[in-house]
Amino acid sequence: MNAIRKLAVFLFSICALSLIVSGCDRQETPAKTAADVAKARAEGDKNVAKERSAATANTVEAQKDASKADAELAHQSATGEHDVAIAKAEAAHKVTLQACEARSGDALSACKKQADADFEYAKLQANSTERAADPKR
Repeated sequence: MNAIRKLAVFLFSICALSLIVSGCDRQETPAKTAADVAKARAEGDKNVAKERSAATANTVEAQKDASKADAELAHQSATGEHDVAIAKAEAAHKVTLQACEARSGDALSACKKQADADFEYAKLQANSTERAADPKR
């Protein structure tokens, strides 16, 4: 009885396998193939358009970010140059004031006034240069 059962399972398996294999060999009709190809092309075109749109949006965002980064870099650069110019002006002012100490009377007073005026002019020039170079101002 066990042998009959094994034979029945074997025969059933062969029948099922032959049905599966014969179904795989069946060709699609030309119309079905053409429809499938058209559908695949349409889906592909849609996906390409979607990705192209996303890539364009990403590029635009990257350009905006780059513009912001460029503006920030210009701001930082202008601020740094301003700070350097002020530091140079302060150093020159201190040196000039020390040199003025060798004088006396009206000459000392005139020297200090000139040093102060030169310092104020240098600060105004540094501020003007920073405003011109800084897009955030």
